[in-house]
Amino acid sequence: MSAPTPDFVLGYRAMMLDGLAREVETTKKVLAAVPDGKKDYRPDPCARTAWELAWHLANTDVQFLDGIADLKFNMANPAAEDKPKTIAEVVDWYDRNMKRGADISVLWDRRCLRSMAGVTTSPFRRRRRVTRSRGR
Repeated sequence: MSAPTPDFVLGYRAMMLDGLAREVETTKKVLAAVPDGKKDYRPDPCARTAWELAWHLANTDVQFLDGIADLKFNMANPAAEDKPKTIAEVVDWYDRNMKRGADISVLWDRRCLRSMAGVTTSPFRRRRRVTRSRGR
């Protein structure tokens, strides 16, 4: 099987980022639907509160986005004083942090295209070419 072409990679990236943009808008609506007056609602004693669920949704998306950009996942939570205090602040925080996706897409392009430079044949053919160049 041959390696994906740069055009394929860029098209796939565009498709994924379009999907992410739609998901961000949907998530913002879900977060905004949690009333501040009911953010302590817990449907079961063992369940998370509405506030905890809203923060989990927002924070986890941002952590994954950062992990992709950094090529390293750090799932540590921000300090309590750095967390938003209201649902509106969570929505704003989420929106600001997820907008970095455009910046990350540029970085992603560079990394993918750089890693693909010169890779246009299958791994078997590359291995065979290297073996021949060594005189085997």
